[in-house]
Amino acid sequence: MLLSSQSGDLSKDKAIATPLERFLPQRRRVVAEANYSSPEQLDFKNVDLSPQKMNWSPLEVSSLVQEPPVKCLYQYFEDRVQESPDRIAVCHQDHQLTYAELNIAANQLAHVLIDRGVKPDMPVGLCLERSVDMVVALLAVLKSGGAYLPLDPGYPLERLKYMVEDAQIPLILTQNVLKSRFSGTPKDILCLDEERPLLAAQSQANPSVAVAPNHLAYIIYTSGSTGNPKGVMIEHRAVSHFVQAAITHYDITASDCLLQFGSISFDLAVEEIFTCLSAGARLQLRNDDMLGSPTRFLQSCQDWGITVLDLPTAYWHQLVANLEPTQVSLPPALRLVIIGGERVLPSLVKVWQQKVGDYPRLINSYGPTEATVVATGFWITHDANIQQDVPIGRPFSNTEVYILDTKYQPVPIGTPGELYIGGYSLARGYLNRPDLTQSKFIPHPFSSRSNARLYKTGDQVRYLPDGNLEFLGRIDNQVKIRGFRIELAEIETALLQYPGIRETTVIAQADKSADQRLIAYIVERPDQPVSEPALREFLTQILPTYMVPAAIITLEALPLTPNGKIDRQALPLTAPMSATQLKDGLTFIAPRTPLEETLARIWAEVLNLPRVSVQDAFFNLGGHSLQAIQIMTRIMNDLKVELPLSALFQSPTVEEMAKLLTQVQPGVQVPWSPLVPLQVNGTKRPFFAIHGGQGGVLFYKTLVEHLGNDQPFYALRTRGVDYPDRPHRRVEEMATCYIEAIRQVQPEGPYCIGGASFGGIVAFEMAQQLHAQGQSIEILVFFDTEGVDEVTQRLPLSQRIINTFRYLPKNGLAETLRRIQLRILKLFMGESAVEFYRETGQLPNRSSPTLEVWKTIMNVNREAADCYVPQVYPGSVTLLRAIDDSTHMWNYHTLDYGWGKYAQGGVEQYDLPGTHTGMFQEPYVQHLAQTLNELLNRNCE
Repeated sequence: MLLSSQSGDLSKDKAIATPLERFLPQRRRVVAEANYSSPEQLDFKNVDLSPQKMNWSPLEVSSLVQEPPVKCLYQYFEDRVQESPDRIAVCHQDHQLTYAELNIAANQLAHVLIDRGVKPDMPVGLCLERSVDMVVALLAVLKSGGAYLPLDPGYPLERLKYMVEDAQIPLILTQNVLKSRFSGTPKDILCLDEERPLLAAQSQANPSVAVAPNHLAYIIYTSGSTGNPKGVMIEHRAVSHFVQAAITHYDITASDCLLQFGSISFDLAVEEIFTCLSAGARLQLRNDDMLGSPTRFLQSCQDWGITVLDLPTAYWHQLVANLEPTQVSLPPALRLVIIGGERVLPSLVKVWQQKVGDYPRLINSYGPTEATVVATGFWITHDANIQQDVPIGRPFSNTEVYILDTKYQPVPIGTPGELYIGGYSLARGYLNRPDLTQSKFIPHPFSSRSNARLYKTGDQVRYLPDGNLEFLGRIDNQVKIRGFRIELAEIETALLQYPGIRETTVIAQADKSADQRLIAYIVERPDQPVSEPALREFLTQILPTYMVPAAIITLEALPLTPNGKIDRQALPLTAPMSATQLKDGLTFIAPRTPLEETLARIWAEVLNLPRVSVQDAFFNLGGHSLQAIQIMTRIMNDLKVELPLSALFQSPTVEEMAKLLTQVQPGVQVPWSPLVPLQVNGTKRPFFAIHGGQGGVLFYKTLVEHLGNDQPFYALRTRGVDYPDRPHRRVEEMATCYIEAIRQVQPEGPYCIGGASFGGIVAFEMAQQLHAQGQSIEILVFFDTEGVDEVTQRLPLSQRIINTFRYLPKNGLAETLRRIQLRILKLFMGESAVEFYRETGQLPNRSSPTLEVWKTIMNVNREAADCYVPQVYPGSVTLLRAIDDSTHMWNYHTLDYGWGKYAQGGVEQYDLPGTHTGMFQEPYVQHLAQTLNELLNRNCE
């Protein structure tokens, strides 16, 4: 069967006809008499393509044979620049550019790229944070004739190295703080933040480069079955066809504002960025803090006036799950929500229809990277026929879809078959993989166009009676995890590289919320036992985080079918922690009270586990941030108790959470403890980290994840953050309280302690008191902590602002003015608290009383620092300085921030990328974790 999208309005009810109705083209009948048994045997000799035989009119045959003309992708943006140069094009935090300004910035960078030798079809690496510079770089590479190749800063170094070498990238665009990730490569590296004077001196005119629609626009790497990722090559022609179809289908106009949500390493970003800029609309880049909760996400969208959301299905699931028990409403300006990346859960569609209705409109989209972002779409309405699965709909304009059997014959309606995609938006093929390109992009058996091809998706689908497509699953072992396409064979190849593993297989298990998790089964070599923490650390060095299995289960042997293949149906779906318990001789402890039974049920349902021991820790069971939000939401709904997210870190097991909930019942006094166990497992000496000036400790969680499973890590929060205890007002009081808490975990030294910002001052006093008690300190770490004297002896504000202008040649006028504004805002501690929590993703609703509590704590802690008089400490301190933005902008009197006069043993300094708070966030936290790991391994073994 064939579905080809035709122009015109096909809705029977003209009163409700909209551009979205173009998802509903007429079904056409394909008659193919040839019998094809393999791609090599495909030809057109026996196929009658006459209008009479194909049941098409001559006009319809012509529309499939003749390709509509298209421009290069960036030229649509340039057209909008000519039409509306003063319209806002892109916004990110407090930085925005008009269409004219964005075009000038892209042109200036493009001229530099041309001077560096960039030519059509040449790949240019992009390793950039989400920023306005990222959008400038994308356009600049296209204008120079190059093809941009995203290099995700969060990827392991080995994966980045492979991509750079495989694509033979001659030039990488990045930022100074990310440059070290490519220190081992001889490639030309251009740091955009270091070259602003060079860029400002370039021509502002559009470059004159002979770029044609058949040249490459971008290359995106996806998971590969051979053990390495593979690059998909997309030409300007293909993406331009898609973008123009998307503008039509979604009815994007200049009055729209689209949220830029996805990473540029994920082709969702292509739809967001280029559909928006080609239509003259406003592009709003998201920030990380808005992802902390669905409520905060929707509030940010409302503040920005977002009209179109393009979201991974997994995140949409979280938003809708939050709509069900609450009265959260969608932004009034929002008119369209596009979802895609994996299967949609029908139960949440029902919640959406009950809570939202048919407006904003909801589109379920489908499309592999090889077919350029999206191939089909389904408008989900109350009248839609949704049974077991949500359909993936019908093809976009200029796209053809076929369902064929193993002999390449069309199948009848309702019969499963493999989905093949044709049309004008197919990829050129796979980079350096002609064999794979030939097997996946086959000659088109139903087209008379020369060189026409079909892409063999590997997806099993069927036609529904109404002509929509229904996705049934994969024919091979490829899966999707939170929108990322993963070849299980690549994970298996990585596992087999680890010493001690003889055999392995990996599966994906779906839970009730449609979220998939990876389970790896391993068979150990004789006399070579495998340490799971060490294995996980190994995998994180070569695989992206989303490809590291949530569970690793050791078996005596892999179950086999009678013909000797792995019997995947016989693999035990054992909970990760339960498997560990069996291996280590631990016992399963069933719930003992009704409250524990309720919590164990919540844990099991959210994590999709058959059972949960009351001593199973949430994050050790494979839980991630989205599921943590679900846990706290379920507790609020089922038990009518609202707890902060930090409670899950403080009480990560069912047993501990039950105790906490018992204590917060009305009339019961809460026994407060500052200790928050972020990682309790491991053989190394525990590290105790003190809160920052805001009092919370959740910002340490990402650091802990990068430190590995063998490093115990306990954080200490201030009083008054989560519960109405009066905060300490003196550093000495805090230190005494925290020492009492850490000695409950580690009664005797030597101790490894540290603190972030203000927490470093508290850690310093703790070291003094512990030393006075006869205890030794193995290492004392300051995470960008300014000395007490530096706080009181900073230069006057006027002098600091004058000194800021020294950075004018490097940062440019706009950035320098922005930083001066930031310096002034940071004088107000309330605003500083807001800034910190927005940067670290923990800011509550504006109306929340918690925000006022945090502001109060910031002021109390600042007063405590002002009153603290440090004494000379006989040991040494280790200072980890954040080299970007705030600390160096203050122009400290001394490079050691004033600690040298108090640390008798000296100050060991390390400069790390990131800002004062950003060093704890991706991608900079990876550098921080590596440095801290080395220090702890050296000092605290």
